[in-house]
Amino acid sequence: MQTQLLTLKSFQLGTLFATAFLAAVPAQAEGEVTRLDSIMVSANKQAQPLDSVNGTVQVKTGEELEEAGVETVQDLEKVFSGLLIRTRGNRAYAGSTIRGISSPDYYNPSIQLYVDGVPQDSAFFTQPLVNVERVELLKGPQGTLYGRNAHGGVINIITKEPGKGFDARVEGTYASLTREAALTMAGPLVEDWLYGDVSLKRFDDVGQITDVATGDKHADNATDFIGSGRLHFRPKDSDFRASLSFSHEDLDSHEELYLREDNLKDLEYNSATDGEYHLKRKVNTYALNMDYDMEQSVLSSITSYQDRQMDRIMQGLNYAEDQTQFSQELRLVTDYTDDLNSVVGAYFQSIDFVRRQPGYPGYYGDSKNKVQNRSYALFGEANYAFAPKWDVTAGVRWSQEDAKIDFNQQAPNAYGFDNDKTFTDVSPKLSIGWEPHRNDRLYAVISKGFKPGGFNHAVTNADDREPYDSETSINTELGWRSQMLGSRLALNASVYYISVSDTQIYVGPIGYQVIRNAGDARSYGLDLDINWQMTDAFTLTAGLNQGKSEFVNAQDPMTNDDYDGHNLPYAPETSALLQGRYQFDQAWVPAKLALMAGVHYYSDIYFNESNTLKQPGYQTWDVSFEMAFHNGLALRAFVDNLTDEIYRTSSFQFGVNDVRSTVGLGRNVGLTASMEF
Repeated sequence: MQTQLLTLKSFQLGTLFATAFLAAVPAQAEGEVTRLDSIMVSANKQAQPLDSVNGTVQVKTGEELEEAGVETVQDLEKVFSGLLIRTRGNRAYAGSTIRGISSPDYYNPSIQLYVDGVPQDSAFFTQPLVNVERVELLKGPQGTLYGRNAHGGVINIITKEPGKGFDARVEGTYASLTREAALTMAGPLVEDWLYGDVSLKRFDDVGQITDVATGDKHADNATDFIGSGRLHFRPKDSDFRASLSFSHEDLDSHEELYLREDNLKDLEYNSATDGEYHLKRKVNTYALNMDYDMEQSVLSSITSYQDRQMDRIMQGLNYAEDQTQFSQELRLVTDYTDDLNSVVGAYFQSIDFVRRQPGYPGYYGDSKNKVQNRSYALFGEANYAFAPKWDVTAGVRWSQEDAKIDFNQQAPNAYGFDNDKTFTDVSPKLSIGWEPHRNDRLYAVISKGFKPGGFNHAVTNADDREPYDSETSINTELGWRSQMLGSRLALNASVYYISVSDTQIYVGPIGYQVIRNAGDARSYGLDLDINWQMTDAFTLTAGLNQGKSEFVNAQDPMTNDDYDGHNLPYAPETSALLQGRYQFDQAWVPAKLALMAGVHYYSDIYFNESNTLKQPGYQTWDVSFEMAFHNGLALRAFVDNLTDEIYRTSSFQFGVNDVRSTVGLGRNVGLTASMEF
């Protein structure tokens, strides 16, 4: 308790210091500011100004992500308050939380991730970011337009399109714990007809954990490479547009090291007693996006195929996982009048998963588990401005999930089974918005989220023949989006209540855990996001998510342990960020000079349903200094996690007194250099 109070007091002191500093900064004449009605988003699967959206949507541009040092999807929690993305061993098994809605199941997450409209494999959730135009975070259940797994929210990543001329950018980072090199080139291949772009990025984690058995001081090192290429068909004066893209990712990682409590502070690991882990992951993504403009309507098609091969090597044994997924979405966006528009569509997704597990000599043989999912959906949403300053949005989605399992284990103790189950869902949405004047929007939303039932991907016994049920949620939200002080202060505030039915949790001993339904849960609280251009030189960004996420009438279906009133895992009651950026008014150097500092705070984070394992509340500080020269050269010196805070990202109990944890990145001091041509 004392540690939590000290941490919270430190965060409060930091807030007071920043506020006092702001008050001391002299006011300047108003310069150019960004209005919400000039920020276009695709949150509702059609281009619309941010200020017209009924719901909580946060947007960060590629430039803002670079300023904050965001390099991967996991880093997005640096800039989005209330978002938690944590690896639980390695980056292929990552959990995500928005508004207290999280999922312990790596294969069936609570948040959906899209890149240019293409749904991403859950094992690819922490992928590097390349060539990003903007990222949109949609908070709360989004089942109507996004369907399965948009249970807690959606992350939309939109990449940059090439311009009329040739552009190139190179970037490199050298830091104490990370290395990075990136190249992007884009431009016309055939003037006014065909354009292309290529992006390459390599990201290295040097490692921070010492293996006392071998003396390796960087035992948890990892290398991640991603490359992409796209062709854009943009004939001049044509109503048809298309983009064909391909990307490949290759991860080689030794990061899966679980530290004992006695070794946590010193970041030490003993591979001789606790084993060696090695992860290899390869992901290929192919996509075809097409749009046809028919004056009042735009018909869009997104076709994608993604295959993932993953080898998780433990003690020399390979636990291989392969997955392929194909998706097809057709949608029609129509503007009937200035006051009425709609989006309707159909969706299909096919996912085929195979897990091969080696046997244990004398006890059980090799096994192979196949899980298939087929998803079908029809959806529609309409927005109508029924009176001056008032509009209403209504939508519904029908979904069907066909799940199958086929498991076989060889001798000794040979057995096998197969089964199938169909899950259906109807996800409605209703919202109403009111604009008392141009700079304010008040809105109310009722929406549903859907996380389908299915079969366990890792089978432990014959009971896994039976499926677990779907998890659903109902979100009620009241919000206020506003711009004040001559559009210098942008505010988005909302209160929400989310009721969850049939929560899916892991049960059973470590190493033999399976997904089962445990009962109900609820999450409620306050979201607050502020962007304040205090002066032409100083910008303040603040975010707060204050809430409670707890089980209601829930118990472990294996042990009958009562979880009623317990906090949901990976859902802190308080998460907050405060960032300030000051651009110096100077003429000594032919460059823009800026200083940026920020603090992130998280209250207690529990790692299990019984709330016996947790990371106490903590905070991290980041500082950077930028120089952007007029010739396109930019330098950024940074220190992430300035105080070298050691914090757990996950914990597991292996025995009575044997708790092991994974940890976040420590102090990282480095320099980034980039050049645009």
